[in-house]
Parts: sequence; C-alpha cells; structure tokens
Amino acid sequence: MGPCCALALLLVYRCTAGGVTTYSDRPCGPEAVPYQPDTSRVSTYDPPPASRTPAPAQPPRVAPARRRGSSGEDQVRHAATCERLHNALKDVAARMRSGYNAKQGEQLRERKAKLEQRRRAEKCR
Repeated sequence: MGPCCALALLLVYRCTAGGVTTYSDRPCGPEAVPYQPDTSRVSTYDPPPASRTPAPAQPPRVAPARRRGSSGEDQVRHAATCERLHNALKDVAARMRSGYNAKQGEQLRERKAKLEQRRRAEKCR
C-alpha cells in the first residue's frame, strides 16, 4: 500500500472556530466533522526497485598537466591579447565618430561585432 493510501485511512477532523477552519487528527470539539480529502487529483510515483549490481565506477577526471611557470606567461599573453582587442575597438569607435559612407558603416559594424565577440570569448574585462 503506497503512502497516499495509508494517508487516506487516517481520520482527519475539520473544525471551524471563530471563522477559522483547522484540520486535526483529533476532534477539537463537539462540532468537529470527519473530513475526507479528495485524493482523485493526487499523483504518486513508485520508483523502480533498486538494482543489486553496483553502477560502474567512473574514473576521476584528471586535468591536463600544465607546464611549470607557464601560468605567468599565459597571463602576460592574455593581457596583451586583451589590450590589442581594446585598442582595436577604440580605433573602430573613433572611425565611426569621424564619419563614413554606407558601405564603410557596414564594415565597421561587422568589425566591431567580431572584436566584441572575441573579447567575450577571451574573457577580457
């Protein structure tokens, strides 16, 4: 018998005192009325039985080995890349402020979008 059926066998009392309705497993007075909840809309889930064979163990993930001293070089390289992207975006903005024709405007907008996408990919600030 599932948990919903066991709950249906319990007796629940509904009492109204001072305009407040309460539910209890004991009668709260002579006006207490047994309450039968509507369980037709209650859904239950019965999980499948657990298997007795253990799941195969996944080997722990190992991060690729890094060369010693390369993190400092990586940071310098990252900073230089971010600086180049920042300067290129500044140049595009300056050219956009100086005026351009329709074709140049399309090229500038496309270049700006690519530079911003690369900046996000590089996680530059």
